[in-house]
Amino acid sequence: MKYIDTICVNCEMSNSGWEIGQPNSSHVIRMDKNSYHAYCIFICVLGELFYTAQQLQSEGILDRPYKASIIIPKIEIFKGVQPEDNLTRIKFLIDKMIPPEKGIAITFYEHWQEKKVQRPYGTFVIWPYKEQWNLNNCEDYVAIQKIDGIENSLNYPGIVQTYERVLKELDDLGIDYKFVGYHQKIEDLYETILKSKLLLSYTGCSYYIAGGMGLPTLAFGDRYTSLTDNYIMKKHTGQKVKSPTLFTAWGNQILSNAKLVHYDLENGLHNRPQSNTLNIGAFKTERDFEILRNQLIKGMI
Repeated sequence: MKYIDTICVNCEMSNSGWEIGQPNSSHVIRMDKNSYHAYCIFICVLGELFYTAQQLQSEGILDRPYKASIIIPKIEIFKGVQPEDNLTRIKFLIDKMIPPEKGIAITFYEHWQEKKVQRPYGTFVIWPYKEQWNLNNCEDYVAIQKIDGIENSLNYPGIVQTYERVLKELDDLGIDYKFVGYHQKIEDLYETILKSKLLLSYTGCSYYIAGGMGLPTLAFGDRYTSLTDNYIMKKHTGQKVKSPTLFTAWGNQILSNAKLVHYDLENGLHNRPQSNTLNIGAFKTERDFEILRNQLIKGMI
């Protein structure tokens, strides 16, 4: 296993190097070789680490920086075609996130995975960025997540046709839009969606980055996590009765949308459903079109 680097967030490296995480003395995330390039996985991993650090520190259990280690199978540019490597992207997201109140030190290691073992992940934590989406700071366009690489994926049936219908509707309405995707630098992707009035995306890539900035998002695609008006009855924290909760890719089936973890300075760590994402499914029905148009009107596009 090769030591790569240690970054200290809201804390500083001591002369002793105590902050450097070791696998036997830190919170360890072992990425598997099937998921060490996906933004979804980065968000899952960092959300888990920042949540754990903040929880222990806010409860007085830990009065110093939290130590964590992330072991990456290989630090590389995906198939040699993307503008930066996976570690650069992870570090960018860390820098943008609100840090735990007493800090966190994250050590990176590189170690290949010989045996194919997939680590289970969950989109249970929507951790906030220092910059939050604000309509008053937006430019006059919507952001569109490209579908490069998933055109023939069994996980996204009919995605090409859905994508083309979405683009046609925006063109017919005269809406300006900018594309985002894996083949641009993460800084460009981040700034493009932050300044947009709305994000339209399949449930991947920029969809997960948008959560932490509270960006209004419409998920398209004929998957169970992006079906139109797919509400389930859930009892939310602090409520005595169940209420409709939209089923999205946030929270998934294990924890459910009603139990998502959020963090802000006013409420600290708390549970509530996501509030920035709606679904427009396969973009075929009048209801799908209505939701898109209503969101465009809200953004005064």
